[in-house]
Amino acid sequence: MLQQLKNIHYHNELLEILFNNKSGLFASNVASPLVAIYMLFDYLSPIILLSLVLPLFLMGYLRYSISKKALLSLKKEDTNNTQKYLKQTLLLIFLSAILLGISTYLTIQETDPIQASFMIVFMFVLLAGSISTITCVFHAYLLFNIPIILIVLLSIIQLDGTIYTIATIIIIIYPVITFPASYRIYQSLKNNIEKNILIKQQQDQLLANQAHLLQSEKMVSLGEMIGNIAHQWRQPLSSISVSATSAIVEKQMGVLNDDALEKKLENINQQAQYLSETIDIFRNFIRDEKTVQNVIIQENIQTAINIVQSSLKEHHIELITKIPQEHITTKITTGEVPQVIINIINNAKDILIEKQVDCPIIQLNLYTQENTIIITIEDNGGGVPEHILPRIFEPYFTTKHKSKGTGLGLHMSYLIIDNLNGTLQAINENNGAKFIITLPIIQ
Repeated sequence: MLQQLKNIHYHNELLEILFNNKSGLFASNVASPLVAIYMLFDYLSPIILLSLVLPLFLMGYLRYSISKKALLSLKKEDTNNTQKYLKQTLLLIFLSAILLGISTYLTIQETDPIQASFMIVFMFVLLAGSISTITCVFHAYLLFNIPIILIVLLSIIQLDGTIYTIATIIIIIYPVITFPASYRIYQSLKNNIEKNILIKQQQDQLLANQAHLLQSEKMVSLGEMIGNIAHQWRQPLSSISVSATSAIVEKQMGVLNDDALEKKLENINQQAQYLSETIDIFRNFIRDEKTVQNVIIQENIQTAINIVQSSLKEHHIELITKIPQEHITTKITTGEVPQVIINIINNAKDILIEKQVDCPIIQLNLYTQENTIIITIEDNGGGVPEHILPRIFEPYFTTKHKSKGTGLGLHMSYLIIDNLNGTLQAINENNGAKFIITLPIIQ
């Protein structure tokens, strides 16, 4: 305890409590001088009395002014000025305590035992109140209590009478009991603040990690997107190349007629239009401007299908869909549901390719149940081993080779659905794994 008292640095939260302490300031620098005036008015000359109480009023005003400046420094995180205002406040608290002790001393020495007893009780109330008002900065608590206790003790220790004897015993016992208790209160406040600071640091670190995960997943998604674009474009580009090459050859051989040329040009134009449409699909999917709005779930699903269908066809994977015609709408962030569906379908595709499943199938269903949208994606790849099924949504967990997976796709999908107030779970069915997405219907 004594070692820690050498350190006058306190957490900003504790300093804020001290500088916001208006009740303690009023009690020590306004109420106490008024009580002193009432007690000593008939016993001291006006000059002596004013020289005693006016400094208390002045110090109260100075503490109030310094507290406002200190709070502003805390807000600006100006450590140097905050420390300066803290030392000034501690000095004023110490000087106020000395003047209050002197007021009590004069009351005990100059007045009758009844008024003296009242003043002693008032000082005990003031000291007890300081436990709740300034214990947050333990130096302030000590600088306020110690001078008053010592001066009051000196004023009554040599006086005769039962009242003074009892008061002496209480004054001696008081710091023995209250000082350790007050220090424990201070330590509890300090520990709670440090715990909150640690929690905030952990939360900030978690947010930073999530941002890193998101960026990593974006890079992975970008690689997968380029692969999907390649799949989408390979056949149309091949068709354009065949039409253009055949037109050149036929022209050189002199067998190209107008009808044939028109058909070839029409085919080139159709394929070019198709490429343009796929560009729009991918651009709308990867754009960063995500907004919350009413979306038609069928359109979100179709966006995902348009992106992955060429890759599925290339690997002879059949995609079966069961989607109602009636529009199902809800208010969600645009672009996020397609990303989740693509992640799950790509995972299913990789499993089907890896296991070389005969007649590979991915089944996608959409339906509603009460106020909930349910999307299921199921494959016939044999399912996920039961011992790793509970871990598939953990970050960086993957059963794939490092070159094929980061273990982020399903984790990010889980976070996306969770942020949409939905759920994402995986179960094993007879033929393979089944992912179930639920989303609330919000209008």
